[in-house]
Amino acid sequence: MAVEFAPKNVRVNAIAPSANDDRPRAQIDGRNAAIDKLAASHLVGLIEPEDIANMALFLPRTNRG
Repeated sequence: MAVEFAPKNVRVNAIAPSANDDRPRAQIDGRNAAIDKLAASHLVGLIEPEDIANMALFLPRTNRG
């Protein structure tokens, strides 16, 4: 979409988080081997939900013309 709308001066961004540290879920069912394996396959491991929120807040500031 970014390439398609660039000629119209429209910027397109997306946030596509993968493995995140969902503490309430982890507290309920303890450590999950599948989640640990998924986290190990990502360069940064598990991200915090706050990281996703901060990115959502950051993007509008960077897109002001």
